[in-house]
Amino acid sequence: MQQQAAASGPNETIYCPHCGTKNAPSLYSCSRCGERLFLPSADAPPPMGLASCPKCEKANVGRASFCVYCGGSMEAAVRMSPVGAVATRNTARAREQRVGQRDQRPDERRPDERRQVDPRAAPPELRRSETRAAPLRTAPLPNARAEANDSGTPAGQLPAQLRGFNWAAFLLGTIWGLGNGVIIAVLVNFAGIAALWFSTQSADPTKWMGFAAWVVANVFIGYKGNEWAWRARKWQSAEHFRRVQQNWLLWAVVASVLGMIVFSVFYSAEN
Repeated sequence: MQQQAAASGPNETIYCPHCGTKNAPSLYSCSRCGERLFLPSADAPPPMGLASCPKCEKANVGRASFCVYCGGSMEAAVRMSPVGAVATRNTARAREQRVGQRDQRPDERRPDERRQVDPRAAPPELRRSETRAAPLRTAPLPNARAEANDSGTPAGQLPAQLRGFNWAAFLLGTIWGLGNGVIIAVLVNFAGIAALWFSTQSADPTKWMGFAAWVVANVFIGYKGNEWAWRARKWQSAEHFRRVQQNWLLWAVVASVLGMIVFSVFYSAEN
């Protein structure tokens, strides 16, 4: 059976294999996405097999997106055979026993050890381990180098293909910031709204300054949006980040169009 995270040993933390969130080892499931937390064992491998983490080289569930030990990405993980791993340990154990017997002098061995042992009488696991090949591994192609995924960290570097202006952040501002966990975008947007409100309370010649400050604040949010969002939470990959931001842009355009329609209706009614 698979061991629960509460009985996983001396690990101080355990990372969610689905979203990469850092959790306490006493939790039954991920505090963010609800994924089941456990440390897989090579002695009792899961049905989907095991995969070796490219960063810490520890065994993980074959379908894991992130390593449960170090939180690294499993995109370049090496598939490994759980049966082969058990057989490798059995082979090493049998080799140590043979070396220990060879080091003894013949007169020091017990009579039952001097007798020729029939290989067919050995345990089935040991017989298979003598002839079993090395653990099955599916190595990535030499040129298929996975790009490091350091999202969710304060110093995370935004991949080159994701650099650019975030129109969803520009159009939605505070809503986008709250949805992506970017608190600084909420604060900058509030500062622009405050400048716009104070300018309406002053004389007419200075009203444009508040509007300009609000526009500059939103442009700044759009310019820094992708970088802030990449560092604010853990993303599965660059493609996952791109898909989520495209969905945000779709809703931002819909909300902007509806807002302009509502404003036009009320403005026409007042005039």
